Amino acid sequence: MGLNDVVETVVTQTKFLTKAFPTRLPEFAAASMAFIPVACSDDDDQQQQDITDVKTPSGETNFTEETYAAYAAKYNVQDPDFEFESFEFLADGTYILTRRGYTSYVRKAEKPTVVNSRKDIARLLRTPRKATRSTDNYYFVYGNYTVESDGSFRLDNYGNVVISPDASIIRFTNNETGITSTVDVNKEHSAYTGGNTQKLCRTWTLKYAELWASYNGTQTVHFKFDMQTAKLIAFDINSAMLEPGISIEDAKQEVIEELMNNNSPQSVVFSPNGTYFVTYPNGYCEKSSWKWGNEANGILYYDWSENNDDIEGEGYTSVTFKDKYSYIKEDYTENEDGDTYREIGVTTMEAR
Repeated sequence: MGLNDVVETVVTQTKFLTKAFPTRLPEFAAASMAFIPVACSDDDDQQQQDITDVKTPSGETNFTEETYAAYAAKYNVQDPDFEFESFEFLADGTYILTRRGYTSYVRKAEKPTVVNSRKDIARLLRTPRKATRSTDNYYFVYGNYTVESDGSFRLDNYGNVVISPDASIIRFTNNETGITSTVDVNKEHSAYTGGNTQKLCRTWTLKYAELWASYNGTQTVHFKFDMQTAKLIAFDINSAMLEPGISIEDAKQEVIEELMNNNSPQSVVFSPNGTYFVTYPNGYCEKSSWKWGNEANGILYYDWSENNDDIEGEGYTSVTFKDKYSYIKEDYTENEDGDTYREIGVTTMEAR
């Protein structure tokens, strides 16, 4: 398994926050050096344990209600000729106006699967596609909203929304065009209302990205990256798997450089209407869909696709909660030419 693959996996894994609800991904300049799969004897000092016992914290939680929780809702536009197909207001004060024709498909991620290539592996958190401008990436417009004293919604400098008392009509004024439109809407009922939904559906700040990788049952590398300080705070590599001439310190520096060069996600918002929205420090963003596979067990399905090539079974994605944190775990296995590669990524997020 190439070190570049491992580094790309960690960076991509932190992107469960983007377009594919993989955040989906990409393009990442990977490291040039590689692991060389080497058979290790039982008495080899470098022999490592497999990574089957990676567990995420779970316990009592301590979450507070977000500022605009009472206004959080999604309104689907009934007019097929209107520019936007939906208006969504999130509990943290973010609005998303989705343009008509933007479609996503929820991917299954319920159990470990075998994929044909590491390049095909999707991640819940991924790198963002480039937006045409900070608040408009063609597919949707997003920004921050405030609720005025008259009950209307001010959307940054983009416009103003007035919702009828029965939530059936929206009057939208676009400040860029000066046009005011009145459209019929349908307020969408929250898809999920259970206990884990109430925990998950909020704004999260990305804290740590951690990855374990193994080759034929032997752990090859483990590292943990602090996404707030951009520092590598844990690094453990099986030197028997490195190319000749590559030291452990060389490998560590390569990982640090690649992680530092990556545009890591900054925050992610989950809504009970099945939306998940990822933002980045440079103003990029990604929006996609999620749904529970098994809410009681914290099993998530997510989607970053843009067309009908929806492929079920991208990997095992689960979430646990403790204190004010959530832990997203993704588990992938690949068989290639008789060898088995496994990668487990855990993203730690803190509730705002």
